[in-house]
Amino acid sequence: MKRIYFLFAIIAIVVLTAQAFSEADADAEAKVSFGKMVKVMCKTSPHMKSMCRSIGI
Repeated sequence: MKRIYFLFAIIAIVVLTAQAFSEADADAEAKVSFGKMVKVMCKTSPHMKSMCRSIGI
């Protein structure tokens, strides 16, 4: 019986670790995508260019 609990504990640790890494990767990719989107928007319209200059992008 103790072996089953140990097995479930190991599986839970693996699943939670994988979930944490997946979430961290998604957060990092979202930050990069947002940065790219802002840079593209700064290049397109004159109003956005002035806004981007004022905030230093």
